[in-house]
Amino acid sequence: MNNSTEEKFSLKFTPLGGLGQIGANMSLIEGTDEGIIVDTGILFPRERNFGISYLISDFYTVDKKKFKALIITHAHEDHLGAIHKLLEYHPSIEIWAPKFAAFVLKEKLQETGQHHNINIYDHGHDFEFKNFTIKTFQVNHSTPHSFGLYIKTQEDWGVLYCTDFKINHDDSYEPHFNLEELAEIMKAKPKNLSLVDSTNILHKEKTPSEIELLHDIEKILNHKGRIFVTLFPSNIYRLTSFLQVAQKLGKECFFYGRSMHFYIRCALETEIFPFSPEIIKDVSDGNIETPNTVIFVSGCQCDFRSSLHTIARGHSAYTQIKGGDRVIFSSIRIPGNEQQIQQVQNMMTESGAEIITEKDFKIHCSGHPGQEDLKLLYKSLPITHAIPIHGESHFLKRHEDFIHENFPNIKTKLAYNNYELILNNKIHVIKKEAKDLILCQRNHNIIDRTVISERRKIAENGVVFVSIHKKQKNVQIYSLGVQMSEDTHDALRDEISHKAFKQHKDDETIRVFVRKYLEEYLDYRPVAVIATDR
Repeated sequence: MNNSTEEKFSLKFTPLGGLGQIGANMSLIEGTDEGIIVDTGILFPRERNFGISYLISDFYTVDKKKFKALIITHAHEDHLGAIHKLLEYHPSIEIWAPKFAAFVLKEKLQETGQHHNINIYDHGHDFEFKNFTIKTFQVNHSTPHSFGLYIKTQEDWGVLYCTDFKINHDDSYEPHFNLEELAEIMKAKPKNLSLVDSTNILHKEKTPSEIELLHDIEKILNHKGRIFVTLFPSNIYRLTSFLQVAQKLGKECFFYGRSMHFYIRCALETEIFPFSPEIIKDVSDGNIETPNTVIFVSGCQCDFRSSLHTIARGHSAYTQIKGGDRVIFSSIRIPGNEQQIQQVQNMMTESGAEIITEKDFKIHCSGHPGQEDLKLLYKSLPITHAIPIHGESHFLKRHEDFIHENFPNIKTKLAYNNYELILNNKIHVIKKEAKDLILCQRNHNIIDRTVISERRKIAENGVVFVSIHKKQKNVQIYSLGVQMSEDTHDALRDEISHKAFKQHKDDETIRVFVRKYLEEYLDYRPVAVIATDR
């Protein structure tokens, strides 16, 4: 596309994360004069992370003069977890968020020593910019106060931006996703592009509501022994369901884990938790060994440092798993966590507990639309064009195929991270060179990928340290994670001495020699580090 075409665009949409993976969601929406950022989230590593705590989008080239505002759609980590890093780069940015997300973000920023004013928006809020306006609308999701955006250009285009949602009509916890109201708003534009959630596209059914879980929740809480419940603590409505049923059954409830208390505190502060603070008792506040006890534990994905993992290993200072206990996993396994979750369930089973998951009872429901939800959305709204978002690359393609099969009149295109979507007389999808997500450590510092590569090599092959003392003509060899015989060790030392003191080889030549020499004996090449005392 030539520059003259770009200068006339009605709107430009650039996803920096979230299209090609589920996580690190961040998008740029801009007119010719002004732009906004939507969400700034993190992605948790799926495999052995070698010190990576999370990944973020590369936003360090975003024009700070043009992009002066950030709109957050909801309170999940994959949408707001990287805002502390964005503020380091762009400290003057104006932030808007729904009430619950605003409080969650405020608390998280305090943990990193940051303080920033956060403006709160609600359903029907209008954002006015030079080239476009945005209207917010509430959706149903798995955390309170979740929103979508409808962007109206000054020309013919409207854009529906809705990352995380499902459609409930029978949920008493929050207003339902009002498609009729949204359809009326969208009718004003002859062309409407949908940028809509693909997370659950492989599921053909409609996504259940939280209310539909109550029957089975009561069945599994009606147990004579102790009960442990683990779930995503940000799902305040699920937690509310369990607590209400537990109270109905006369159970005494306790809470275990930092994130569990964190989200309860946020829910109490935003007045969406229908309980008094007095019932929120920590595991240290009473006797949790009695049979009539329900203990809500954070760590449903069984991270090694989580409270649930601590209990499973028998390292908790408060309690141990014992015969007669029931452990309820009211959650799904996020891809990449399957092995560690299975390990925890195995340890608890061996300690005598009964494990109950969503495969046994209807105790978990997604926060994302299944195919039936999407059919209802596309039937109800005047959508003319669609580009699937929020999902793995495979999900985006399946979403596009789904639209072709069921709504052939809707024109579709595919896009991935860092592509540019330009709207003028039609939609132009411009492929841009992909940027790697940025790696961050637990202390929030950025890690270079070369460091991770070095760590991986050391973890897989071990490391050999060679210390060469020129004056004493002495060579010492130390190794970590490398098993070699004494004969191999001595022979290698003699070969290094010959090269260092008779042939006068430089350190790099010796390093290469050490790796090749050991490969003959080990069938792999350890990392070699050469240090010469000159």
